[in-house]
Formats: sequence, structure tokens, C-alpha cells
Amino acid sequence: MDKAAPLAGIKAARRALRFVQDNSASPMESIQAMLLCLPRSLGGLGVGQAELNGVIDRTATGKPFPCGAFYRGDMVWRSHNLVVEYDSDLCHSGSEQIARDSKRRAALLAAGYTVVTITKAQVFDARELEKVANLLIRKMGGKVRRQPYNALSRRYELRKALFASILAASSRNPDSPTSFAQSVNAPPHEKQSRPNP
Repeated sequence: MDKAAPLAGIKAARRALRFVQDNSASPMESIQAMLLCLPRSLGGLGVGQAELNGVIDRTATGKPFPCGAFYRGDMVWRSHNLVVEYDSDLCHSGSEQIARDSKRRAALLAAGYTVVTITKAQVFDARELEKVANLLIRKMGGKVRRQPYNALSRRYELRKALFASILAASSRNPDSPTSFAQSVNAPPHEKQSRPNP
């Protein structure tokens, strides 16, 4: 961007660069991170920047896990000992994987971390994801602020833009809902509050 400084759009690109986050493991993790972390002025839920797929190798008190064990959190807020895990239908199904996930979460809880799980249905339901965001804000000691007057329309536009690629690839992506195409194109006031079946 420094080399392209004379070109139009550089100011907007620099602003966008502040919100770029490394280490996402999937498109859905990226979408979840943007919906939760972007400021409300950009259509996000204003939780604040997280570390994506961060390595957790110490307890909340700073003590190393035994035998060099470590865990990865889909989204990590280290200063608040807070971890969010996205449970996709593709990677978190089957009894063995469910057992591994449960064991990891139990270890993190025992080590002093708060672990919040988000499902696909919650990501695709704007109201449900907002409840999760408000929970995270409170867990970090913040206060849930009143929505600006244009928050719903900005959130709708952001969600529509983020899910556009998933809609285009829905026939090939087992982690995308089959009925989201209708809901994403509906005006905000017509959206259903319940997750798609």
C-alpha cells in the first residue's frame, strides 16, 4: 500500500488493514471473527480483536500445562482468559471428535479459561450471534451499549457480503446451510429469529 499511495482507495484500504486477522483455519472461522470482532460502525458486533487459532500452553495463572501439552482456541482473548470454539458440522461431528473436543474444553476450564462454543446455526442467526457477542462483552468486563440507529442495516449489509461466497459454493460446501439463500436476501425486518433447520 505504501508503494500504491497515489492510487484511489488507499485510505479505505489502510482502514481495512487494521481489522485483518491472521491464522484463520476456515472461511467460516473468518466470517465468525468478522461478525463478532468488527466495530458496530462497520456492521460487526464490537467484541474486539481476538487471536485466531492461538496456542494456549499455560494455565490462566501462567503455569505450563503438564508434559508440554498445549491447545488451540479458534478465537482467544488472552488478557481475559476467554476462548471461543466454532463447532462446524464438518469437523466436529462423530463420537471420537466430540469426545476430543469435550476433553479439551474440560482441560481449558480446569486451567481457568472460559470456553464459549458457537455453532453453525448461531452464526447464521443474527439475533443468536448477538446474544453470544453480548455474553463475550460482559465476560470481558464491558458493558453492552445501545445500538446506533443504523446498526441493523449495517449488520445486514455485512452479513450479506460475507455470506455471498458461501452461497455461491453451497452445493460443494457441507458446512453451509441449504436455506440461507432465502434468509440472506430478505430485508432485516423479515429475517427469522430462529436458526435454519
